[in-house]
Formats: sequence, structure tokens, C-alpha cells
Amino acid sequence: MIEPGIEISIKRQCELLGINRSRVYYDKVMRPDRYEKIKVEVKRIWEGMPSRGARYIVRELFEIGYRPGRKKAGELMRLLGLSALFVRKNLTKRARDIRSIHTYSEILR
Repeated sequence: MIEPGIEISIKRQCELLGINRSRVYYDKVMRPDRYEKIKVEVKRIWEGMPSRGARYIVRELFEIGYRPGRKKAGELMRLLGLSALFVRKNLTKRARDIRSIHTYSEILR
């Protein structure tokens, strides 16, 4: 779209397109993932005990030698699609009708 070396300057081409010149000169730098090794350990720990959350995983990582905080461990768990598995209350179901609730004495008959 923007081409250097033609009659119209890059500045004018950017004005015509309505973009900032810094976008033209910017080259994205690929950074290595600093937490790749920790992600592997988080997944391994979680697979061993999926009912544990970020706090437990941080304690286990400390024993291995890594030092992430609880929030970083939680963030890595979210990136990996992991969450602590536990039974949650189901409050969205409607209460049963009073007439359908049997008393203890009716059940024993």
C-alpha cells in the first residue's frame, strides 16, 4: 500500500491514507516466551492434582526452584485453559414445589 521510491513521499502517502508514519517504520520484534518452562511445570502440577488452584501451584513451583507470584501463576493457568476443578453450588435451579416435597414420615411408609 505504501511504497517508498515513488513520486509521492511517504509522509504524503500516510496523510492520504490517514495513518501515522510510525506505523510504516515499525518492525515487530519477536520476543521469546519467558514463561515457557514454567508453563510446562504448571501443566504437569495441575494434571497431578486438578482440584488445586494457583496458590498450591505456586508452592509447588517454589519447591522446584521457580519464583512466580500467585497472580502470575493464575495468569499462566488461564493462558493454558486450566482452572481448579471443584464442586460448585448450583443456585440457578428453581426450588421444588412445596407440594412435591415429601416429609420424612411419608418416605418411611
